[in-house]
Amino acid sequence: MNRISGLKIIIMLIIGSWIQSHARAQNETIMANGSHIIGTCGDTIILRGVNYAAYNWGYDPSDLRISEIAASGANSVRLPWYTSSASGGGFVYDDISYLNAAINQCVVNKMIPIIELHDLTGDPDFNKIIQLSNWYLRQDVNSMISNYKHSLIINVANEAGSVMNSQQLADFMNTYQIVVTNLRNGGISVPLMIDAPNFGTDIDLLASIAPALQAEDPLHNLIFSAHAYWYYYASNDSTIFRNKITNAMSQGVPFVLGEICNLQYGTSPCELTVNYKPLLGICQQLNVSWLAWVWDHDACSESQVSTNGNFNSLSTYGNTIVNNPDFGLFQHSTIAYYLANNQTCNTGIHINPGLKEVPFIVYASDGGTLIKSLVTGNLEVNVFDEIGRKEKSYLLAGLSNQYLELPSGIHLFSAAYKHKMYSQKLVE
Repeated sequence: MNRISGLKIIIMLIIGSWIQSHARAQNETIMANGSHIIGTCGDTIILRGVNYAAYNWGYDPSDLRISEIAASGANSVRLPWYTSSASGGGFVYDDISYLNAAINQCVVNKMIPIIELHDLTGDPDFNKIIQLSNWYLRQDVNSMISNYKHSLIINVANEAGSVMNSQQLADFMNTYQIVVTNLRNGGISVPLMIDAPNFGTDIDLLASIAPALQAEDPLHNLIFSAHAYWYYYASNDSTIFRNKITNAMSQGVPFVLGEICNLQYGTSPCELTVNYKPLLGICQQLNVSWLAWVWDHDACSESQVSTNGNFNSLSTYGNTIVNNPDFGLFQHSTIAYYLANNQTCNTGIHINPGLKEVPFIVYASDGGTLIKSLVTGNLEVNVFDEIGRKEKSYLLAGLSNQYLELPSGIHLFSAAYKHKMYSQKLVE
């Protein structure tokens, strides 16, 4: 085969993949696999999103800003909730249909919903965690979880449990073993996210027990979360940040930073300035999932991503979270395949003829195989092998190209552009 005919075949394979369907195996839920979070369609998910207390902490049933959050490029939303208004917040928390509506809006807007119960924030009593978790087994709640199990994550309890010695650490671990067993026996198969003790901050303690907890789960489907209010805990030092995150990631289980914020409570809101930009840079470098606190309605208004809940009213902090070129949501968040492709694992993208709607192409040249951006802004393209493991990530400047260094085999290229997912298949 001469060079020209070979080139034609490559182009037909590559460009053809924009308009042909490619079936992928489908799981029932998002799954943990080693240190990775794997989507329903087998893709590797890195959570990039925000925390959002829907309905203004339950006080306003008309205040739902999910579509505004979607405009930021976020691929996930962590939804603080209370089991009832008696536990905190407003009357909306007494009606589960409002939570169902918020979850549905996340899915419609192609973002992974993460439920978290806020009732026990900072509460040291381990027995209360077990009692609280029974809420998920309530018939109407369990049914709702089942309806959205393809994309839902449950964060069992926000920042619950205090650990100051080895016995308390053992008790904390035993508590979550009981919780996981109860929820699995109740038919809940979605990933369960467990917050670190001590207001969610102690990633080291959580890392020390996470592998054992994962092994105890009959589905091995746990995600572990720390909240990076690390002004004191990690001396607000980016080197210590990196060391703690690296240690957690080395445990062979998924870790996320479930809350990252610019400011931290001291004796009052907004008192302590967190070194969050280097922290987010580290997350980008190490492919660590993170969720910014908070979209709107916070006691510290300077920690709101949006000043009024609308995307067109980003705060200074919010502009960094969304638009920073090194780690911002808009450029670096990738939508889960299942949601990007209208709740199916068909990864073929059907577009109109012509390349003007395609953000990138992969093609052969005399110097080797190239990936070329066809858009003017920066574009992040992720490369996965045939079973969904991430191999490489390329950040392409507008209209630039780059030679590829990939082993022989099947590779899937994926990029989020204008809130849609585009993929190309390459056979090397």
